[in-house]
Amino acid sequence: MAVCLLKIAFWVLSTLSNLASLLIFSGVAHLLVLVMQLLRVPGECISLVLQLLKNFIEALFEFFWQLLMEAITSLVSAGFDSFKFAISGISDGISSAIGELGSQMKDAVDSVIYETLSEMAQTFLKDIWNNYMNAIGYVWDNA
Repeated sequence: MAVCLLKIAFWVLSTLSNLASLLIFSGVAHLLVLVMQLLRVPGECISLVLQLLKNFIEALFEFFWQLLMEAITSLVSAGFDSFKFAISGISDGISSAIGELGSQMKDAVDSVIYETLSEMAQTFLKDIWNNYMNAIGYVWDNA
């Protein structure tokens, strides 16, 4: 049951992070294209604006990336701490035979949690990269 709840929590976190990155990158890309189309200045100015926008997007990406990594790290750390606390509290009250079974189950749950966390991190990174590349592609196609 706990594994299912943990998978659901990871899925929600992954979906929300994907949505946030999609909104940020798409919003900046659409705003940039709109500004470029409104200004229609000589090529040198467009090049300068593109360079400034590139620097802005990179700084924004780095800021949100660090913020997100700190949040994920603290969330995962707190989750593992509470999980370890709950498992140790349960295992102290159980007899030695049931305790052995509990430790075997704990190893299996830890591997499932690790696999789920790894899958969520891979999905998160893939979604961020795809959203970033889509935003850059939109800017280059419509600028």
